[in-house]
Amino acid sequence: MKIFVWIALLVIWLRLDWLAGLKKNKQPLASPYKKKNAEATFFDDGVEWMKQLEDDCVNAVCTIDIMFFILQSDDAGKRMMKLLVKKAREGVSVRLMLDAIGSRPFKKSLKHIPHEGVIIQFSRPFRFKGSWFSMQKRNHKNFQ
Repeated sequence: MKIFVWIALLVIWLRLDWLAGLKKNKQPLASPYKKKNAEATFFDDGVEWMKQLEDDCVNAVCTIDIMFFILQSDDAGKRMMKLLVKKAREGVSVRLMLDAIGSRPFKKSLKHIPHEGVIIQFSRPFRFKGSWFSMQKRNHKNFQ
């Protein structure tokens, strides 16, 4: 009998959490952003993509804005951070947005990786109220 009570409480909590998330995260119908003409290049090879990303960062003269779902403190992640720090020291405005859950291990290792001058933000941190709703809605479209 206790197991049924626990299951019922869990279902009720998930439903209330979902409703709280819906109420909190209502999106406007129209986009507040202006439409822009831009180019996009699609990659099916991670090594080629990483080389292009590094080249783009090296050639940046004004700003670098990057958003990753997962950034790890492996060789590639450390190389990227070194490059971003180097560009920040050269006077380039560098902003890095990471997913708060997907990049949680990287967040812990930031103490050991130098990141002076790089503005690091974590999107969608875990919050108790509305957490079930927000965990299902991780599209990362908001970089400010």
